[in-house]
Amino acid sequence: MRCVKENLYFWGANGIYRTTIPGRPICISEIRLPKLIKDEDTDRSTHRIAFAYDRRRKGILITLTRKGVVTITNSNYWLDLRAVDEAANPAIFPESYPSEVSAFSAFFYEATSPSYRRLMLGGQDGYLRFFDDDAKNDDAGASGDVLIDSYVTFGPIAMAEDLRSTGKLTGLNCITAGGGIGGSQSDSDDITYKIFVAKSAEEILEKLYVGTNPAIGGTIKAPG
Repeated sequence: MRCVKENLYFWGANGIYRTTIPGRPICISEIRLPKLIKDEDTDRSTHRIAFAYDRRRKGILITLTRKGVVTITNSNYWLDLRAVDEAANPAIFPESYPSEVSAFSAFFYEATSPSYRRLMLGGQDGYLRFFDDDAKNDDAGASGDVLIDSYVTFGPIAMAEDLRSTGKLTGLNCITAGGGIGGSQSDSDDITYKIFVAKSAEEILEKLYVGTNPAIGGTIKAPG
């Protein structure tokens, strides 16, 4: 569990909870991740669960590391406190790291120098690591570097106000993020996109899960 200001966050019977003291616990993952507990299948005898507040990146990192197996695996969730809904619940982003980086501990290092104040993760290989916003690869220890792969889903989006009508996509205007010329901010790498169409939202979700046979797809070139 982790206390941030007046809120206490913890892992419970139905997922991720937030509460105040005194207060009533609220499950903040039941809408966004209704199958979280079933999918993770965590148990104190087989998993190491850690919560840590990152003062630098303004969020809470939850690490779920499976122990006692030949190949240690991990499943992690980033709670972004900069992006909250109308109920003050943070956005939840799933993450996974190379096996060697599987975190067994997490601690925010309050260094004298601001540049060294970072959330430190204790990996299963015995090394301490931190997050670098400029890095494009994860350090996987003896296995070398692993390219970071990120994704985002928009939709399903209705193409017409009347469900009996049909819509048509006539264009796609995408602007990649990045800094100005000569600036210090890094630019985005190329972005691969896929657009799926179907008669219902349920069919769209099925196609997204499989990830094959999009109606259209391609690559958006970026300067990164």
